[in-house]
Amino acid sequence: YGNATATQANADVVTAYNHYKALPTSGSAYVIGSTTPVATIPVAFSGHRFEAGVFNIAGATTAAGEIQLDGQGDANAEFIFQLGAAFAPSGATFITLLNGARSRNVYFVATGAVAIGAGAQLKGTVFAGTTMGLATLTSHEGRLFSGSTMTLATGASITAS
Repeated sequence: YGNATATQANADVVTAYNHYKALPTSGSAYVIGSTTPVATIPVAFSGHRFEAGVFNIAGATTAAGEIQLDGQGDANAEFIFQLGAAFAPSGATFITLLNGARSRNVYFVATGAVAIGAGAQLKGTVFAGTTMGLATLTSHEGRLFSGSTMTLATGASITAS
């Protein structure tokens, strides 16, 4: 990687990725507008409201709409999404933080590649097991880590959180 600092930074990212992938599942998810928890989170998981917890979604995952994260008054509430393969949110995807939820406490941990669609508005830390790409006019508030290469299209923006 070129020097000791870069080597340590890479090791720290790998440690964080492995930590978040190993956490046991917890937390509740609801279809937006419902008070009944869902038993299984679908691979197309937009349209859901999540309370703090760790959510495991097997297989390739997509999103194409609103994802609500409800901190329930706790500014330290964490939302961890363990994604079993690739993650491909479309341009219609956006995250709404509710009741104290903060982007710095949101984690998407994909085993495979991450491809964020044109115009998507994501928040949180995203770990890609392999490659990552942000399409044109993608807006991201948080941090991005890729297991190999990362591609940013013209007009993609990243704001640290």
